[in-house]
Parts: sequence; C-alpha cells; structure tokens
Amino acid sequence: MAHMAESSRLFSRSLPAPPHPRNTRCPMTRQKRIFDIVISAATVTAFAPVFALIAIAIRIEDGGPALFRQPRIGLRGKTFETLKFRKFSQSSTSGGSIVTLLDDDRYSRVGRFLEKTKLNELPQLINVLMGDMSIVGPRPEILAFRHCFAEHNSKLLEFAPGIFGPSQSVFRNEAAMYPAGQDPALFYERVLFQQKAAIDLAYYPSASLTSDIHWILRSLGAVLSIHRPGSSGMTPQAGASPASPHVPARAPSQR
Repeated sequence: MAHMAESSRLFSRSLPAPPHPRNTRCPMTRQKRIFDIVISAATVTAFAPVFALIAIAIRIEDGGPALFRQPRIGLRGKTFETLKFRKFSQSSTSGGSIVTLLDDDRYSRVGRFLEKTKLNELPQLINVLMGDMSIVGPRPEILAFRHCFAEHNSKLLEFAPGIFGPSQSVFRNEAAMYPAGQDPALFYERVLFQQKAAIDLAYYPSASLTSDIHWILRSLGAVLSIHRPGSSGMTPQAGASPASPHVPARAPSQR
C-alpha cells in the first residue's frame, strides 16, 4: 500500500496544473448543447468518407463488426452505450484486461493505427448527437470503475462525459503509464483515475465555451504531435501492488 501511495505522490508532482477558465458557466448550458450539435454534425458529415474507409478496413482485416459498443457511466450516473471503431482483433474481444496497455497484443493491425491517431474515437460523435456525451467533458468510465465515483469524485457525474478535455490531453499516452509488476486495473483505480478526477474537478465547475475550445485545440494538437502531454517524464515509478486490492473483474474493454 505504501508503494502505491508513493507512486501516486510522485506522479502528482509531474502533472501540469490545468488552466483555470475565466468565466463561470453552468455545466451543460443551452449554448454548449448547440455547440455540441453543430460541431458533431458538421464533423460526421465532413468525415463520412473516413468513417466508411475505416469500417471497410476493419471488416476486411478479420471480418468482424466495425463498431465496438460498451456500456459507460454518463451524466448523473446514467448508463449509456458508447460507440468506437473496434481496435482489438475479433478473436481477442471475449476477455483480457479492462485497461489497454502499451503494445497490447490484442490490437489488430488496423486497430493499432486507430489507437495511435485516436480515429477510433470518431463514432463517439454520434453519442454527442444523441445527447449522451458532449464534445468536451470527463472521459466516460466503464462500469467496472463505478465505485471510483464515491465521495468527492461523485461531483464528476454532474458533467456530461466528453471526447476532449483536460485529462484526455494530459493522459494522451495513458497506455504507456502502467508500471511493470503492478495490476493495471488497480493502478488505474488508485493512481490514474484519481489524478484524472483531480484535473477534471479543477476545471469543469467553472468551464466556459472559450476554455472548452482551448482544450479541443490542445487535444487535437497532441494527436498531431504539436503537444505531447502525458509522454515521457509522467510515468510513475511504482512498487509492488497491495496484497488485497479491490480489482474489478476481467472483462473486454477498449478504453
């Protein structure tokens, strides 16, 4: 337990402080919803050929479905089904770790490219149009981590989950942050999730449309390697896992 606590403390020091937005707004205003609809509809329309090419490439590789569907935790704790392009091979989606690791052997060839470019996230624009997600918001967690939203972290459920945001930008290379010798799910629960929650809770209660646009641009810049948040220097040096951790049951996941 002491090793895990030390890992969290060291990791906290390496995290950049999120910028504090200037304006105070409600978490889901009418203006924000209109922004979500316009941006997601325009992007889906403009990228329709890309959607089609990705879907065809996935189908050609292993004959499986192009989309990966999974229940996630949404606004006020409501469960919804998130959509992503499938990045794991058809033969590996029946089990495995609930978190994705660097060089995960479950990736398909197309899926590895989608993960690197984050194009697997594109179908979540449909979730935005349906009102289950926002363009900018905390990442929607899988049901196995529902217990992480206890006490202070429950405030995260007051905000619609999103595709972009401060924690998504900072943890752009999350798969590379898991130290050897520790249970990845436990490390995510006790270290990474807690760091993400702290960043998001410092931002969303006073977020504005202007600051949201900042994080969209910064996140896109990270994908294009203009910014490299969450890269080297942020990987914590962790010791052994606690003897009796609360580890969620193994289930297929494409986080």
